[in-house]
Amino acid sequence: MKKFVALLFIVKFAFICHAQDNIPKGYRAITSLSITGDFDGNGIEDVLSQFVTDSLGNKVDYIIELEENDHPILLYDRYGYRGSATLNNKPTNIKTGDIGLYCLINLGNINKTKGDEVALVPINLDYSNLNHCSIYSYCKEHWVLVFSFNVNESSFDFEGDNPPIFTNIPGALEKHKNQWYYNDYLEELESENDESVANMKPLKASNCE
Repeated sequence: MKKFVALLFIVKFAFICHAQDNIPKGYRAITSLSITGDFDGNGIEDVLSQFVTDSLGNKVDYIIELEENDHPILLYDRYGYRGSATLNNKPTNIKTGDIGLYCLINLGNINKTKGDEVALVPINLDYSNLNHCSIYSYCKEHWVLVFSFNVNESSFDFEGDNPPIFTNIPGALEKHKNQWYYNDYLEELESENDESVANMKPLKASNCE
């Protein structure tokens, strides 16, 4: 049973590993995400970056590779891995995953708060494929959660060795004709409509001012 659970976690975290030379033995490479946009609404381009740090708060390019009998939650906690995010190289209050994010997306300005909103899905160290997409606005020098909905991590499955950079979440967060639409995974499970993706709802976020 332990071997099976460990293999599940290896599959779950495989997407953050990418082909790269000179990866230290016993480690796997991780992908840092970065997007640009006018997040504070001052007309100047900003850079929002997400990465993983060690127990000392230093950015890391590699994390320990899981062995088949390893317990991932205990192992990664032992090394103190934490997701972090910066805006223009300054720390933010954005809640990132235990070892990073599945996606970091600039949505443009979708509410009346000045600046672009961002969507992100954290990589959580748990045994469930149920996750959530958080929508943030930058307001009064800090980030505010203005909307959230449920997603299934299978939306981030891919083929091949190199993970794609997700600019949407297939079947869960998509842009059509300059309008973002979303599909809540739990609402989909409760619905008898098999065409839930075709009936995605317009994404509307509250203001943080």
